[in-house]
Amino acid sequence: MQKYRSLKWQHLIAVAVCVLPTAVLVPGCGGGGSGSGLINNPSPSFPYAGHYTGTFTGQGIHGSFDANVDQNGKLTGTAQQQELPGVTFPATGTIDRNGKVTATVTANAPVGPGGTSSTLVSTLTGNAVTNNGITTLSGTFVSKATTGPFKGQTIGSGTFTGNNNPNGSPTPAATVTPRPTTQPTVTPTPAFLYAGHYTGTFTGSNGQNIHGSFDVTVDANGKLTGTAQQQEFPGMSFPATGSIDRAGKITVNVTGTLPTTPPATFTSRLSGTSVARNGAVTVSGTFTTTLQDGTANGSGTFQGAKV
Repeated sequence: MQKYRSLKWQHLIAVAVCVLPTAVLVPGCGGGGSGSGLINNPSPSFPYAGHYTGTFTGQGIHGSFDANVDQNGKLTGTAQQQELPGVTFPATGTIDRNGKVTATVTANAPVGPGGTSSTLVSTLTGNAVTNNGITTLSGTFVSKATTGPFKGQTIGSGTFTGNNNPNGSPTPAATVTPRPTTQPTVTPTPAFLYAGHYTGTFTGSNGQNIHGSFDVTVDANGKLTGTAQQQEFPGMSFPATGSIDRAGKITVNVTGTLPTTPPATFTSRLSGTSVARNGAVTVSGTFTTTLQDGTANGSGTFQGAKV
C-alpha cells in the first residue's frame, strides 16, 4: 500500500510538470495576462492608390493630365495644355479615404501682352467615385496669378474629369497591391482667353463720313496684328497693331497715309473692351484720329467678334 501511494504522487507531479510550461506560454489562460500584442492587424490598403489619366476644359482651355497616387494618398503628376504646346506643368496634391481630391498646379507661363511671364496657381477640388471596379473623378479648377502684371487676378476656370488607367502601370503598393482608383487631375495653365481671329466694323460719330471694317488676330500673349479698310479710300489697307490684356482691355493703333492733296499721315487710336459670354467673345469701343501735325481728324465707334 505504501509503495502504491508513492507511485501515485510521482505520477501527479509528472503531469503538473508537463502542464506548467503550457500555462507559462499562453498568458491570459487562467487570468495571468491580457493576450494583447500577439497579433498585429495590418492597416487596410489605400483605396485610391494607382495611376490616373484624364482631361480638363474651360474657355479657351483644353488639356490632359497623368498622375499617380501612393499608399498615403499623396498625388504627383503632370499636366499639358493644347494651347501651350511643349510645356509640361507639375501637379501635386492629395486624395483622402473619403475620395476628396485637392490638388494644385503651379507654373510660370507667358500669359501677358508681349510674352510677359506670370506665376499661375491652379487649384483643383473634386471627388472620386468607384463603380464596378473603375474609379472616376470630377471637379472644378480655378487659376489665379500670384506674380506678374496680373497678380491677384483670376486667369481662368473650368472642369476636369478622369479615371484610373486600366492599361497603365499602377503605382507599386507599399506592402499590399493597391486597388486602382481615380486620382485628382492636375490643373493646367490656362490659355489666353481672348486669343483668336476677329472681324468687325467701325463708323464715324455725328454723321462723319467714316465707314470701314477690320480683320485682326490676337495671339496667346495678347498681341494684336491685322488690317483696317475704309470705304472712302477703296483699295487701301492700313496696318493695325496693339494688344488685349487679361482683363479684356483693348489698345490698338491704326496708322497710314491718306491719298489727299497734300498726302496726310494719320494715327487712329482705338480703346475698348472684350467680353466673353456663353462661349462667344465680342469687342467694342471708340476711336479718335489725329493727323501728323496733331490736328483732330475724326472719331467714332467700333464693334466686332471672334470668328
